Amino acid sequence: MTLRTLGVLIALSLASHVTQAASAGIRGRVTDPAGFPLPGVTVTLVRAGDNAADAGALASAQTDQHGDYTFDVPPGQYTLTVELSGFQIVRRPVAVETDITTTDITLALVPFQDRVTITAESTPPSLLAAPQPNAPVTVSRTVINSAMLPNSRY
Repeated sequence: MTLRTLGVLIALSLASHVTQAASAGIRGRVTDPAGFPLPGVTVTLVRAGDNAADAGALASAQTDQHGDYTFDVPPGQYTLTVELSGFQIVRRPVAVETDITTTDITLALVPFQDRVTITAESTPPSLLAAPQPNAPVTVSRTVINSAMLPNSRY
């Protein structure tokens, strides 16, 4: 009986250790500046390494309708990247120990910038031909008759 009891205690001890390792992870909620949840946000988890060659993407997920995300990962150092079109990308280091680490993130709006350029010619196009000051001019009798007033003398 003693040997059997010892075996059960060892099994329970190992089971609780495995349960603790499995319960480690990262969870959180992504919200907008007003505090409303953002569904459909891409959340990527990358293992933090000493250099870029050691870093590798572990998982990527999208937030649910309540803006929540969850990653089940072993304890370690990670970088969480959160991105959604129209909002600034957030990168945050996260240290996961033996429990669930909660990391809530608020995304800021990307500043809207619009630029309109209007160009115009410096002089409007002339309705008449370009003036030529020294050009000879021929005036017909019809022009003179239409230009004269009834009591005018020319």
